Amino acid sequence: VLTSEPGRSALVVDNPGRRILKGGQITPNMIDRSKILAKKYFDDKGFKNADINIVQRDDVTKKNQVILDINIDKKSKMKVRTITIEGKATM
Repeated sequence: VLTSEPGRSALVVDNPGRRILKGGQITPNMIDRSKILAKKYFDDKGFKNADINIVQRDDVTKKNQVILDINIDKKSKMKVRTITIEGKATM
C-alpha cells in the first residue's frame, strides 16, 4: 500500500509483512517491490508513463546506514477522450 500524506510529497511504502522502516535491513527485493508498488499506484491514478527511480546512498552521519531517495517523474496524466467501437452495430 502506498499512502501520501496531505501537504507532503513523501510516499510511505508498506509491503504486507515487509515494511521499509528507519533502522531496518534493506534487501534488493524490497527495493524492487517498492518500485513495483509505486508504479502500480501511479498507474491507478492515471500516470501511466511515470518513471520511478530508487537511489541508495550511504548516510555520512550514521555508520552502516543508507538513505533511499525515491525520485518520481509523473509526466502527464493520461485521459480517455473518446471510445470508438467498430464492427457489428448490434451487441
